[in-house]
Order: sequence, then C-alpha cells, then structure tokens
Amino acid sequence: MNDSVKSVIALVVICLVVTVALSAVNYVTAPIIAENSSKAVMGSLAEALPGADGFEEIEPAADAPETVKGIYKENNGLGYVVTLETTSQYSESPMGITVGIGTDGIIKNIVLTNYAETKDFGADYPATYVGQDSALSGVELVSGVTYSSTAFRNAVTDAYTALFAVADVAAGEMSDDQMAAEAIGELLPSSLDNTGACKVEEADGLYVSANKTGYAMVADKVAYVTDAFGNYVGCKSFDEAASEDSSAVEAVKAAAAEAYAKVSEKNSERILKMYEDAEVSVLVPQGVQSTVNGAYRFTSGGSTYYAMTASAFGYGGAVNVMYVVDENGEIAKFKVLSHNETEYYGDVVSQSDYTGGYPGQVLGSISDDVIAISGCTFTTNAVKTAAEDVTAAFSAVKEAQ
Repeated sequence: MNDSVKSVIALVVICLVVTVALSAVNYVTAPIIAENSSKAVMGSLAEALPGADGFEEIEPAADAPETVKGIYKENNGLGYVVTLETTSQYSESPMGITVGIGTDGIIKNIVLTNYAETKDFGADYPATYVGQDSALSGVELVSGVTYSSTAFRNAVTDAYTALFAVADVAAGEMSDDQMAAEAIGELLPSSLDNTGACKVEEADGLYVSANKTGYAMVADKVAYVTDAFGNYVGCKSFDEAASEDSSAVEAVKAAAAEAYAKVSEKNSERILKMYEDAEVSVLVPQGVQSTVNGAYRFTSGGSTYYAMTASAFGYGGAVNVMYVVDENGEIAKFKVLSHNETEYYGDVVSQSDYTGGYPGQVLGSISDDVIAISGCTFTTNAVKTAAEDVTAAFSAVKEAQ
C-alpha cells in the first residue's frame, strides 16, 4: 500500500472519529441547551408578569402574526405572556421581546430577551409601554431610531392581535388622533411614511397628515377623510354601531378646503417670488390622491404655467418640492421647499448643483441622472415618487380643462 493511499485512509478515519465525537457531544449537550433555553423563556415569563404562579402554553390562532412565537396563560388568572421575535432594517439578529398583559388589557411589563440592533433606542424605551393598553396611545417612536422602535411597537401590537384571537382580554380605546391617522393611512396610502405609519397633527378638530396629503375629522367613532384639496375620499368607522353622517362629511370638506386655501396662500407667495407678474389661480383637481398636495395655474410674460407641490417621504421625513412647468410639461423651475434629509448626505437636495438639473426636462421623461443622488436611496426614491405623481396630476389637470 503506497503512502498516498495510507494518507487518504488516515484522513477518512480521522473524519469518522471527529463526526462520532461531535455527535456524542451534541447528544449530551442538546438536551442541556434545550433545558437552559426553556428556563430562560420561563424566566422571562415570570419577569413579564410579576406575581405569576406558573403558566400554561396556548396554541396561537392559525393566522397569528409571524412575530408571535408563543402565548402563555398564567395559572391563577393574572393574565397572559406573549413571546415575540422581530427585525428592523438595522437588526443583526431578531429582537426578542416578552410582554406580559393582564386580563384588563394593560401591559404589566416588557422584557427584552435579545437586542442586537445597530441603532439603539435606549434601555428606557420598553418601560414606556408599561401601563398602556392595546391602543398604545401614550407611546411615541424614538427620533433617530425610527425603524427599530417601529419594529418594537409593531411587535407589541402583534401580541395584542394574537391574544384577542384566543383569549378574553379587554381592548383599549383609540384616541381621536389615532383614529384619524389610521383612517387617513388606509384611505390615502401616500400619507404613509417609510415605516408604514401615518402621523397627524391636529388643529381645531381637523387632523392633517404629516406630508399634508390628507385631512380628517372624527365624530362618534367615525373618521371622515378628504384628500389634500378638500375632496371627500371616504370614512372609516371604529364602532360597529356607527354610520356615516352627511353633516360630518360636509364639515370635514369645508375645514379641509379652508386648510388648503391657507397652504395655497403660502405657495402663491412662493410663485410670486419666482414670477413677480404672476396671476395665480388655485386649482382643485379631482381624483389626484397622491403625494401631490398643491396645484396652481398662472400666467407670466404672456405664457401659461402650472405649479405643483408634492411631499414624498424619504429617510428622515418628507421631501417637499415644487415643480413649475409650461403647458407642454417642460420644467421651467424646480425647487426643494423643505426636507428632513440630514443623515449621510446633508443638504445635497437643496443645492443648485442638484436642482439646476431639472429645468428643460419634461415631466414623464426626467432623466435618472437628474433625479438620482449617489448614496441617497431613500431621498432618490422620494423625489422619483414625487416626479411621477406630479406628472399624473399635471395630466389630470390638463384633461379637466
């Protein structure tokens, strides 16, 4: 037998020995690991529901959210514990969450069993959920850590969704601003930010989405929604016994129209700064339910122009832009009105090197070389969305003439 054959046989024998050894180690350690893991889970259950005296596992409903990994009922009727795993854009591994909820629907405690987020929302954030009900009306996201805190919040919401399907737990009552935000977000998807949330501000009973693409009023557990121009879109009821009220519909339309008129005053001033001789008419386009939130026609130097404002969400918030185009859709001016895009790329979208590339381009065929910003995917996507929506709105306005 030559040396090469002997070497091969020796290697095979070594591999077999190592395999057997590893199998033996796994045989011995696997039960120990499983037992330790079980103890860790049970330990977090007791911590999440103080005073608990043992638990019985409950089978989640077949359509339970994927984040839900287990539901446990406390033996003496104190409540339930739900174990969760979720990820965000910045997750190195799944975020492990154990939440204890009493039969009154109140969160008793939350335990982070694993947290490997590269963007930390802070040790105190989970504690803000303690004492809250399913509405989570007293909980805010963490500025600068939006994705991670949103993932956390959504997971807690999933815990309630899973519990309501299999247990008798009291549901919380949503606040008016939560109802308004949910209704606007559902009826006007353009109002949703990159986390899938619609944020609203309230003034005198009228709620406006953060990017001013929708308005709402809430009356008797029904949220009535208009688009950015005051056109009625529909309503969402948060009470099975409630129904649409025509007087409420007229009220929200009137309030939204007034709000749009105020927005238009400011936009008209912007147009006049660019075209001193402009005679501006405020347009109220129909069926334009997008990131476009302002439409105007004006004359200057004997020519007719259209101005469109749009607000699409980028990384840090909304990017608010204005396009001025001629009757053929050729861009005469492009202006970034405001933005919150500060991380990574600073004020690049407002610089003349960027905005100067738009004049001469035609709506519907703007070059990607003009829109794109290197290393700024979220901002580029926001500006692209705005460009597409402005193109559609311009076509709708022209066809309606």
